[in-house]
Amino acid sequence: MKLILLTLLLLFSLKSFADNDATCDLIKAKADITSSILTSPYVYGSNNESNTATLAIGYSISGLRRGGIVQDVAEAKCIALASTSVLDEQQKWILLTIYKAGAKEEINSLMIAKVKAKTHIELIEQQLKTQNATLSDYNTANQILLNIEEKINQQRIIISEPIEPIDTLNIKKLVEQARFSEARVAELMAKEEAGNSWDLSVVAGTQKDLYLNGPIQPFIGVNFKWSFSNWGMGEKIAKVKAKSEQVFNESKSGYTKSIDRLMLKISELSKVEEDKRNILDISTKNTKRLITSFQGVDTYLANNNKQVLIIQLMTQLAELEGIIARQTKYTEILSIQ
Repeated sequence: MKLILLTLLLLFSLKSFADNDATCDLIKAKADITSSILTSPYVYGSNNESNTATLAIGYSISGLRRGGIVQDVAEAKCIALASTSVLDEQQKWILLTIYKAGAKEEINSLMIAKVKAKTHIELIEQQLKTQNATLSDYNTANQILLNIEEKINQQRIIISEPIEPIDTLNIKKLVEQARFSEARVAELMAKEEAGNSWDLSVVAGTQKDLYLNGPIQPFIGVNFKWSFSNWGMGEKIAKVKAKSEQVFNESKSGYTKSIDRLMLKISELSKVEEDKRNILDISTKNTKRLITSFQGVDTYLANNNKQVLIIQLMTQLAELEGIIARQTKYTEILSIQ
């Protein structure tokens, strides 16, 4: 089940990056169309009440500015998408990174315990030939080896999972970057909307009175529009930006809250590891005490039991090393709050 979950996490991550690239391409493609329309010259034609026909080429100054903003909005959306995606990925990989750190420490010691368990089995096999050992002894030793190999395979599954490199101390910076990029998108989109409140267009072409047979005259015109809504527009745009940051922080799915929940989870997991460590500390002390009790006793049964306890102690210490490695990572992450 753990392998399935880790594999799904990887697949979803790869799909996320592919979706982000496709989404960004789509955003930019749409922006290119809108910007092209806004910044391109246009044909202007009219026929007024005095029956004067005008045909000219026009160009909108505000359209040029809005076209640039449209491109900026698309770029900001892509940056925001990339920024928030990185933050999402960092959060996804944090726990797996912790598990991998523990697995790497634990597997090294388990490999040593495995060698010890194999040597023990070989010794029992020799004792079986001289009828000093029993099949029960052999089966017990073999089961111990199988348990160690199972633990090694579990750690291998975790270690084999590819992950994106993360910098746990950089989470705060990532949150700020994501918040800034989201606010930047909101600010630029507000500016784009504000661009509709004014326009300055210049047209140049020809004009002719349709009632008279006079010559075609050159024509130059200027069209100007300005809305009273422009008063205080800067403050309104700044308010949109501030509201965007507020939504980023306060929404249930906001990254600040999401990271708070992640930190709470890590804190609880750290407590679980601490409880496991305390239990293992007691268990290893008891195992060491039992090993010591066999010193000076040179019988097959005593030596066999001593070897079993030594292998048990090695697996306990291996698990303890994994716990310590995970606790170190937990502490490192919790320190960034």
